[in-house]
Amino acid sequence: MFDLGPNYHYGSPVGNAKVEWNLRRRKHHISFKGFDDYTFSSNPEEFWWWDRPDDYGEFIGDGTDTTNDHGHLAIATRDPETKLDGPVDGILGANVTDGNDQTLGKSVIVTAHTTQFYLGMHANEFVQAVGMPFGVNLVALKPDGTHVATKAHLKFVRDESSCSWFESAYRSYPQ
Repeated sequence: MFDLGPNYHYGSPVGNAKVEWNLRRRKHHISFKGFDDYTFSSNPEEFWWWDRPDDYGEFIGDGTDTTNDHGHLAIATRDPETKLDGPVDGILGANVTDGNDQTLGKSVIVTAHTTQFYLGMHANEFVQAVGMPFGVNLVALKPDGTHVATKAHLKFVRDESSCSWFESAYRSYPQ
């Protein structure tokens, strides 16, 4: 539920105004101040240095409505996706048009966390030596960034990539 309460610059509420809104969802990249070199994702393609591409989100819903006499509107909508694999941002955009045909728009982002804490890992070396032990630092943090004590089972999975080419006609493709 989103509560909308538009006001004019001088503070009066914008009553009986037309509102057009839309809601989108996007993956939320987890990072914490002071833990910039840590990875908080179980996705092997997301590293601590991974920079999230511009993502305007996946469409969830939209609608039109009118504010009441006091300039208030409650927008009730639900994300149909029930199985999320991590935190998401809900992005609500709303445009309010008053009786003089003046329009004001705003977007807000609300993050929904799917867990009570996040485990972060930082390998001491970017490339590990073959057959040698290596160190990792682990941390458990609540969504607000405070430390939390917990037990965890750490499992290392080896992921190998290869660069081989397939030649067909006058082109080559990675395999």
